[in-house]
Amino acid sequence: MTLFQEPPPASAKHESDLDMMKAQLCETQGKPNCPNAPPPVELLIGNTLTGAKVATVTPPKGSTFYGVTAAADDRTFVVDTDTKIGVADICMARTFYLLKLAPGTSSPTRLTKLAIPSVGCTAAMALSASGRELAVASFTSESKAEQLRIYSVATGQLLHSWSADDAAVFDLGANIIDDENRGLYWVDGDQGLTFPTIGQTAGTVSETVRMLNLAAGGSDLISDSRVIWSMSSSSDENYPAGCEWDQDPLVSADGKTVVCVSVTAAPTRQSKTIPWRLSWLAYSTSNPKAAPLVLYSVTINASSSSGFQLSGLWINASGSAVIGYRSDGRVAVVAKPAFFGVISKGALRSLPIPPGILVGDATATAW
Repeated sequence: MTLFQEPPPASAKHESDLDMMKAQLCETQGKPNCPNAPPPVELLIGNTLTGAKVATVTPPKGSTFYGVTAAADDRTFVVDTDTKIGVADICMARTFYLLKLAPGTSSPTRLTKLAIPSVGCTAAMALSASGRELAVASFTSESKAEQLRIYSVATGQLLHSWSADDAAVFDLGANIIDDENRGLYWVDGDQGLTFPTIGQTAGTVSETVRMLNLAAGGSDLISDSRVIWSMSSSSDENYPAGCEWDQDPLVSADGKTVVCVSVTAAPTRQSKTIPWRLSWLAYSTSNPKAAPLVLYSVTINASSSSGFQLSGLWINASGSAVIGYRSDGRVAVVAKPAFFGVISKGALRSLPIPPGILVGDATATAW
């Protein structure tokens, strides 16, 4: 399922940046009938293999969809909304809804508001494989405290919470613009929950994936979790070896594999064209210091200013396959990617590109 914004009709397009600013100000002040207001984001439910649209879900009146996360049954999702249509306010309170799919029936979608309380400043969310619990990561508006809460989907009850006064938790990696479902992962049969940290000291960027044992209790995100994977690289290099630190790595449901993307190059002043190596790397959490398994890698000769972008969007339970995309480094930021598809064991299989997947701005997706 892909979350994307339907393009507005030609008559509703913004004539200039000034019109956009006026519309955003109007929305922010809560005025009705805002001129040039952008349309709300809708949910597109599509067939991954064929690209066919199964259904479109319109958000409740006065709101717009923001993020989406999935259970393991391919039929159960949680989505959230806010009320500032067209305004990227990361600390706007989110309202959570359960979305159930029934393809081929007279009612293929059913959207139900959950009793989970509204949460602002969300960094990421993840629905458990069973669909019974929702994990929500958030931070204070002053970014001084990080919080992780688990709610019952059925009742909205707060089941557990952790916090940390550590700016490295959820920092940079979690895409706080669309409440992404790739910052948190349920593992070990919903008995564990992983989250990223990233920090920078003395020219070195350090990223980790930490795991909470949910049965152990506690309330401190750092002391009650353990590192299952880590990576360090120089912050002085544009394209250092190893993982791209500005993206959350993917974690398999069995907790045994961490997958990241890697873009390496060696720019020189002597040549305008250089080799770029684009890779998806799989690390074993039982031996995280071992060399990674290369799921797929390609070398492309291109301009030193190309700036290739890779992303991992989904990982299977065993960590042997991912869905991802890459740009070709020579297109505008708003263009579709050069590749979107399944990557596994040295091979790739192209899939139809969903309407909402754009280079540099991957929208919220869940499978």
